[in-house]
Amino acid sequence: MGELRIRTMRPDEISIAVDWAAAEGWNPGFRDAPCFSLVDPDGFLIGELDSAPAATISCVNYSTSFAFLGFYIVREDLRGRGHGLRIWNAAIAHAGPRVIGLDGVVAQQQNYRKSGFKRAYANVRYGGTVVAPDPQRVSVVPLNDVPLALVAADDATVFPAPRIQFLRAWIGSPGHVARALVRDDRLAAWG
Repeated sequence: MGELRIRTMRPDEISIAVDWAAAEGWNPGFRDAPCFSLVDPDGFLIGELDSAPAATISCVNYSTSFAFLGFYIVREDLRGRGHGLRIWNAAIAHAGPRVIGLDGVVAQQQNYRKSGFKRAYANVRYGGTVVAPDPQRVSVVPLNDVPLALVAADDATVFPAPRIQFLRAWIGSPGHVARALVRDDRLAAWG
C-alpha cells in the first residue's frame, strides 16, 4: 500500500465523511455538511491510499480565533497504522493559531489530551414526556419568519464565533425544517 495522500475534499466527497460518521453511530446531521463547507471550503480533508478513501476529518475555521473539528474517522481496516495522526495533524495545521473545539469520542480522549485539548463539558442527555406550553403565551413559527440577526444573536450566546453564513445556509437547506419558539413576543428557542 502506498503513502497516505491528504487533500481538500471536493464538495461531492463530503458525503463519504457523513456516511462513515453515520456508520460509527454518530448523528452527523441531515444535509448539514454542505452548510459547514460554505463557511470554510478548505476545512474538509480526505486521506487516500492508492486513490481510495482511507481517512476523513473536518476543521472548519469560523473566524480568526475559532475552529471546530469533526468527522475524524479512519477506515476500520486501516486503523492503528498512523493514518489518523497524519490527517489529524493536517487539520490542526489548517486551524493555525485558532482555538479548536470538538465533540470528543470517549475512546480518543487520551489522544485529544496529548494534542493539548482539555475537556470543557460532559454531554447530558434527557428524555421524558414534554408538557405542551400555554398556547396563549407561546407560538411555534417557521424560523425563516424570525429576523436572521435575532437568530445569530441567540446563537452567539452558545457558539464562540459568528456564523451567519452557516446559519443562513442551514435554515434554508432543502430538507431542513427549522422552527422557532416565540414566548411573549421574544425568541425563546429554535432548531
